[in-house]
Amino acid sequence: MQSCATRSAEALHFSWGAPRLALMGSFVVRDIAYMPNGVEGLCLWSEEASCVLPLEKGRMVSFRAAGQPTARVARDPCALCDGSRCLKGRADCLVPHVLYLALFGRLPKIGVTKESRFERRIREQGAPFACVVSGFSDGLEARKAERAISASEGLKLAVRFEEKVGEVGKVTDLVEANRILGMISLPAGLRLADMRHLYQNPGLESMGTPLILEGDGVRGRIEDTRGEALFFTYRDNLYAYDLRRAIGRRLSLGKTKVEAQLTLENF
Repeated sequence: MQSCATRSAEALHFSWGAPRLALMGSFVVRDIAYMPNGVEGLCLWSEEASCVLPLEKGRMVSFRAAGQPTARVARDPCALCDGSRCLKGRADCLVPHVLYLALFGRLPKIGVTKESRFERRIREQGAPFACVVSGFSDGLEARKAERAISASEGLKLAVRFEEKVGEVGKVTDLVEANRILGMISLPAGLRLADMRHLYQNPGLESMGTPLILEGDGVRGRIEDTRGEALFFTYRDNLYAYDLRRAIGRRLSLGKTKVEAQLTLENF
């Protein structure tokens, strides 16, 4: 049974009404999403969207995810697209798109998004540095360019959670980030932008490389949310937890303990 405290409907208003702020009890996590008003960080939503657990910097959090997922998140066909044909059967990407480069520490990644969603897409992925490489009239043309540059330059199309966490703190300033960019054969004059203002804690890199949490017991003080990662401190250690592990599982709120963690040398 869910047990949630009510928060201002004005702060948490959605088209389906105002979800309740989860403090105790439990609920099954439907999704991870940002809220448009009142909450800066990611939120864990219940299946019927009536209860929400905000993950804001400075908030103390304690929860455990248990059980097998009740549902799996479907893979977006657009993520598999190479630009040769629409995998949905009918293209809905016939609007301006951009090819972007995101830098996670020392790891560059090439990607595609709608022109209007560039900053939002970078935030969803959790990259501290990024830039637009070029623009296209539609998504199919952008995907063709993405695959071509990835193949010619050996750039990643995806960066795993463990890789992202392992690079936190490795590159802490824009000068070093652009030095790495200069080693890639891309159009002349490109410069990365510092995207850390998009996150709750722009100084996360100065806290060192986090330990990756093993198990699903989370307890401590929230430091930031970037992409799918929740960063929190517990007993002077900085941890990272992959929030996707909670989707479709029951989240029990309240006292829990942080289990043994994996060090980055394990990856």
